[in-house]
Amino acid sequence: MQRRNPLQSNKDRVVSILREHARELREAGIVRLSLFGSVARGEPGNDVDLMAEFDTSRHLTLLDMVGLENKLAELLGAPVDLAPAKMLKEPVRERAAREAVVAFLTNRTLRSGTSSTALR
Repeated sequence: MQRRNPLQSNKDRVVSILREHARELREAGIVRLSLFGSVARGEPGNDVDLMAEFDTSRHLTLLDMVGLENKLAELLGAPVDLAPAKMLKEPVRERAAREAVVAFLTNRTLRSGTSSTALR
């Protein structure tokens, strides 16, 4: 039997860790990060499912995405599936949006060029 990481069934702890590292994740280009899937539902699972929205002024490559996914897995101590919100197919996106637990988001004000961050 495979041992499960305790984080995989503890959404509050996952969200807490993500919030602790929100600044560095924002600097990497993530403007909104949400937990969804089995961990968000409080069920055991094989990985931690995260849905991200990215700063549109940044051009992230596939290697950047893999690096972010690996960094998140390292922070959480569990395998991570990082899904760009725009890339999820509609049925999955709808379900993910319904069960999403927002770890952090950055509100960008386009006119002034300033940004504010809200932790939820």
